[in-house]
Amino acid sequence: MDSAQRQRRLARRALWGSVVIGLGVIGYFGLQGEFVTATVVGALLIGGGYFEYRRRLRDLEMIDGDAEEDPFERRERFR
Repeated sequence: MDSAQRQRRLARRALWGSVVIGLGVIGYFGLQGEFVTATVVGALLIGGGYFEYRRRLRDLEMIDGDAEEDPFERRERFR
């Protein structure tokens, strides 16, 4: 198994961990009667985990990018 597959699997597991913890937080604060806190903290955990997952995948795609592409052309394109 290559490193990119491991990194993708790690990113997916981190996302699911964030979702599970977020749902746990929502459940805990929901049982305490703090529905606004449950919504805000749960959304932050789940949303943050999702955006971190997307960032990791985007970084992996940039690393796995086109080997024939000239780095100077890439730099000019992203300027």
